[in-house]
Amino acid sequence: MRKSVIIFSAVIFLVASAVYLLLYRKNSDVISLPKDADAVVVIDAKKLQRKYLSAFITNPSVWNAKKGEPNFLFDSSVKRRDYYFAVHLKNSPAGSWFLQLDLKDEKAFRENLLKNKFVEEQYYFRKDRLFIWFKSEKAFVGTSPDPFQYLAENKNFETKKAEDYLSNGDAGIWFFNGKETFKSDIFFNDESITFGNQNSEDSEENLLNSIKRQTQFLTASADEKTIKDFQSIFGTSVFGNNDILEIDAEADLEEVNDTIITYGYDENFDETEKISFQKIVQPRYHIIFKSKNPTALFDYSKSQRWINDEMAFTKIPFQPNRVTVENDQFRIHSIPQLQRNKTIKDRNFIFIKNSKLLSQLLKVLPANEKKLLEQTEYFFAVKRRNSFFAEIKFKPNTLPLILR
Repeated sequence: MRKSVIIFSAVIFLVASAVYLLLYRKNSDVISLPKDADAVVVIDAKKLQRKYLSAFITNPSVWNAKKGEPNFLFDSSVKRRDYYFAVHLKNSPAGSWFLQLDLKDEKAFRENLLKNKFVEEQYYFRKDRLFIWFKSEKAFVGTSPDPFQYLAENKNFETKKAEDYLSNGDAGIWFFNGKETFKSDIFFNDESITFGNQNSEDSEENLLNSIKRQTQFLTASADEKTIKDFQSIFGTSVFGNNDILEIDAEADLEEVNDTIITYGYDENFDETEKISFQKIVQPRYHIIFKSKNPTALFDYSKSQRWINDEMAFTKIPFQPNRVTVENDQFRIHSIPQLQRNKTIKDRNFIFIKNSKLLSQLLKVLPANEKKLLEQTEYFFAVKRRNSFFAEIKFKPNTLPLILR
């Protein structure tokens, strides 16, 4: 009997040790990051592994599901890390990010890229909107090739720990605008991904419900400080050095008939004209920039050739539209105009609601991005003086998000 107890205790100890080592013990929380990084996202891989295991155990329907191909980014040729760091460089486009992977077998990883239909171009591999570049047994995965030149030439790096960016979340995001540092937790929930304090969602519920009632597609608002913070973080400016006091934007989507005229010849070789119609998705929108000198915004746009002779703002691809300047406002609106009915007085938020029309409008997206879009219900973000909250809400599903 005593022998059985000893064996049982040993088994329990070994299982507990294995669980601790696999899911809790962390020792690779240090990474070398560029000093010019102005935004960093850190993902706690082991915390997500624990969430995945818990969800897997409590959802028997996936136990016998057919396994797909392993993700090429995390195959056997890549060293597993406790944390993964995604980085944005100062003065880079807002959508330009990169992730560092440590490789065990670079040759095998390259072969895997070719199997996954990556194409070798110049000094990097590319597939759709993913770019991969190699240096010193590391692979840098970017949303554009822009950071690779910097990484190749610049040696201005510093050692950072994951705890510098993480608090209590499954991941964390950090921004530096040149003066202030901003840090937020990221949580991967059953039907959403949220940014900010977990209690923030309840405090913003009234605003979110009000926006959802009044918004068919998009509404957004920002004050002067938020605009300047965004510009300093991402190194971009809407109208050069001209100050903008506020931005308000609204948009709806509608399906309209588009006329198609084709020409041909009849049996007597006389030219014929055939008129047909097709349904297309067209946004109605307005964007209002409030400024002390709206004429300066107009003049700057003219100098950049963003406004043509018909007073259309050509920088926006959805035409026709018109530009007007009145009082303290520089306005861009679609033709026909969108009827303004928003009564929300809050500032510094953005809300985008998904719809079938949006999927039609963005049908040129790659298949994986279109699939993700179809599963999304809405995106909402709001910034307060000392807090920030954002949520990507996904459509209801029988499985939690981490198992989909």
